[in-house]
Amino acid sequence: MTEAKWSHEVYVPTYQEYKDNGVITSTYPLQITSFLLLAKSSDQDMSDWILSNPPIIRAVSLIGRLENDISSHKVQYIFILTQI
Repeated sequence: MTEAKWSHEVYVPTYQEYKDNGVITSTYPLQITSFLLLAKSSDQDMSDWILSNPPIIRAVSLIGRLENDISSHKVQYIFILTQI
């Protein structure tokens, strides 16, 4: 939603705004949470830790989001070049 709003308003976010939104909209927290909670050793402590939004999950989410955005940009750039 935030990215759509930025696009509609032709707003260029700051890098910090982009990172904050990117961590939230990344699918990595969901993937990590699903993997950890499905483990045989999962317990209430594990659930509490995940829900505390630890820095490691935020960092992995940001890295994954940046990696995805970079690869998407490359594909879009190549597509544009082929249309010229």
